[in-house]
Amino acid sequence: MKNYESMAPNIIRELIRKQEITGPTAGMSKGFTQANLVILKKEHAFDLGSKKQKIIVECKSHRWTSGDNVPSAKMTVWNEAMYYFSMAPKEYRKIMFVLKDMSKKRKQTIAEYYLHTYNHLVPNDVEFWEYDEATKKAKELSF
Repeated sequence: MKNYESMAPNIIRELIRKQEITGPTAGMSKGFTQANLVILKKEHAFDLGSKKQKIIVECKSHRWTSGDNVPSAKMTVWNEAMYYFSMAPKEYRKIMFVLKDMSKKRKQTIAEYYLHTYNHLVPNDVEFWEYDEATKKAKELSF
């Protein structure tokens, strides 16, 4: 049996993400304050999925704003998708499939911006794919 009381919070969170800890967490990471709050307004249904092939896909076609600014409300939706991916069964392949949209000001796509800014929210087993409307091709992004 592991001594969760002496483990650092980041290790505890990783074990929870891996579903190695699935029960109550009170008393873990002694010396740290624990706060838990999850409010879900509905069940999430991924855009594509297959139990047989064990795959789930979330599709987003968001673009930079007309002023070439970050669409912050859309980024919140992406963050929510990352949360749902983290709760999905670990044996499933998880894909975030997004439209490629380049910012002239930032010289990066919206997906590159997201991965640079919110990388800490992206579960390790999520693949990011970008679809280029001009070439009609998709490529996996490395991060």
